[in-house]
Formats: sequence, C-alpha cells, structure tokens
Amino acid sequence: MKKKTFGWIFLFLAILFINPIPTGVDDVVPFYVFSMYSGVDISLDSISEVYLDYVIFSTIVGLIFLLIALHLLNWGWKNLFKKIGLGKYKLALLMGIGIVALISYLNIQGTTIYILMGLVSLFYYFFVRKDKSETLAVFLTPLILFWFGLVDLLNFVFQRVPIPENLPSLNNSIVSWISGTLGFCQVTNVSLIVSVFLGFIVVFIATKVLKEKF
Repeated sequence: MKKKTFGWIFLFLAILFINPIPTGVDDVVPFYVFSMYSGVDISLDSISEVYLDYVIFSTIVGLIFLLIALHLLNWGWKNLFKKIGLGKYKLALLMGIGIVALISYLNIQGTTIYILMGLVSLFYYFFVRKDKSETLAVFLTPLILFWFGLVDLLNFVFQRVPIPENLPSLNNSIVSWISGTLGFCQVTNVSLIVSVFLGFIVVFIATKVLKEKF
C-alpha cells in the first residue's frame, strides 16, 4: 500500500515538473527548485532569458520522477498513456503547438504559416481519422495560439533576451485588443503573457467542444 502511495506522489511530482508551459500556481515549485539549482532569480524580466534552461531542467527532473512512479506503481508506458488518455487526437493537438514553436524558431513569415497549419490538419484527416470537427480543432490549435501571441513570446525565448516592457509592434493585433480589454494602454510584457495564457484556455475549450459535441 505504501509503495503505491509513494508511486502516486512521484507521479504527481512528475506531472508538476513536465510542463513546458508555465501558466499557473502549479509552476511555483518547479520554478523555485530551478532557481535554487541555477542561482538565477526568475522574474517577468528574466523568464524569457532562462526559459529554455528551465524547460530542460524541469523535464529531466520530471522524467526521473516519472520513471520512479512507473516502477512503484508497476505500470508500463501503455498503462500510463491509457491513464492520461494520450491518444492520436491529443498528439495531433500537441503537434499543432509544436508548429507554432517551429514558426517562431525559424522566423517563418507570410502564407507559409497557414500552409504549415493546414498540412498538419490535412495529415490528421487523411492518415489518422476522417473526422471534420477534429480536423478543424487540429487546425485551430496553432492558429489561435499564433493570433494570441505565442509566436511573439517564443521569439524572445529562443533569442534568450528579456521581453521589453512595451511592445508597439503588436499594437495592430488581437493581442492589442486583449490588452485594451484588460485595461492596458498598450501591449506590454504582462499583457502579452496574459494573452498567451488566454489563448491556451480558448484552445482547451474549442478542442474539447469540437471533440465531444460535434
């Protein structure tokens, strides 16, 4: 009984650390541990500079905890995937998020962005499942995150530079509208991060509705 209890504890810790998108209070512990390990004070001004190092660190720690949890729970990888429901649909959505990261990393511009998004959704439709609502969800995932500023945020992450306090280059974007709605006079580093966070919420709701209701 104690063995399984410790297994669930390590599984919880693994989930806590294997999280590449810091969006809530669940990231406080990994950030604190990384700060203690690296000696770097993590703040809004420095997060984009150290984010890649943080992801590598937290992922390694999370995988160690995960392996311990699987051993204590006597699970295989198939059991784990079944428990968390990581099927082809969710993998396709994760691939959509990966496309946004690729767009930012390679600094892709113009219609190529939408072509890449379309290719992922078409691949899902023809080679995974011919479901129009799920295919739409696979397309909308990177599109929404792109509109809500994830590419812009990742630009600073990949360049390892601080996010400027003000971002006038985003004044004619959905991020600007969100910033104004939230009471910001213009797009700031805070409103950009909030916009990206809201983008993930919209993606979660949209993909869940398209999967379950259509």
